[in-house]
Amino acid sequence: MVASAVAPEPHTMPEIVLLLAAQGTVREEVAAEEPAINDPQNTDIALRSTWNIASLDITDIAPFESTVVAIAPVPEEKPFIPAVPDVTIENDVREVLVLDPFVDGAPMIAIMIDDLGISEDRARLMSALPGPLTLAFMPYGEDVAALAEIATNAGHELFLHLPMEPLDATVDPGPHALLGGVSSDELMRQLLWNLERFDGYVGVNNHMGSELTQDLAAMNLVMAELRTRDLMFVDSLTAPASVAYSTARRHGLPAVRRDLFIDNVAERDAIYAQLYALEAMALHRGYALGIAHPYDITAEVLAEWLPSVQARGFRLVPASAIVTHNEDHLTRTAAD
Repeated sequence: MVASAVAPEPHTMPEIVLLLAAQGTVREEVAAEEPAINDPQNTDIALRSTWNIASLDITDIAPFESTVVAIAPVPEEKPFIPAVPDVTIENDVREVLVLDPFVDGAPMIAIMIDDLGISEDRARLMSALPGPLTLAFMPYGEDVAALAEIATNAGHELFLHLPMEPLDATVDPGPHALLGGVSSDELMRQLLWNLERFDGYVGVNNHMGSELTQDLAAMNLVMAELRTRDLMFVDSLTAPASVAYSTARRHGLPAVRRDLFIDNVAERDAIYAQLYALEAMALHRGYALGIAHPYDITAEVLAEWLPSVQARGFRLVPASAIVTHNEDHLTRTAAD
């Protein structure tokens, strides 16, 4: 984690939105040795107005060059974003953001909170937040079925947070994690154990997995099984070279990539900076999906931000709404 000594005057919100358009670039595949995206030790906190954008997998798009930022149509008046804290986070660059013409109405934002399933206190803390939210539970928790029911009873959407092998062999992804280097029978056995731990989830996202999500054979096995269960998939994108999303798409599985991690730097101003970056992305493209974790400070900030973002004209939706929208978008684009 590195702090810059340079602290220029912060940009106004219109300038930031224009910067989002101007700085979006298409980048070739990132080298495999690049640090894992969700590693806080490799996350720069920069006291400068630099915005790099993570978006869904939209290929073959020329960079956005218009000086006029297109805004998704909303009822009565456009949403607005408050002044952004001076701290900003260096986010991984993916593809250029362009306005999705199929978004009708207010820009959509989905918040997924994962790493749940171990602590009842954490499950109750996050379930008490206003929704709709998507809460993702790790299947190896002893009482995971009961904890998932807490979220369901609070009206939130359920995902299964599937543990997978990370690049760092010293990091434990948990019991029954999906690991590379095992037979396909053993990998399937562990996958089925995880998928049968609780009911009611509509999709899966990966817990860790910076190693396994780069393993095409393993992802083929996983996505084929998820497809038979009519599930959807959110690639947490813990490695820039992840093939999880593209493999899911090849298997006909509704899928998206997350846009931002909200609380890799678990500090109030840093979390707000990421939430406002997520708003700017939704305002510019029409939708955005962020992933957060069950930290006390995250719950505190979200309890303030969730009512505010809806009052300012954004539409809070479960992750499945973003996945479904992306599926419709790809279908319509293919038809054109």
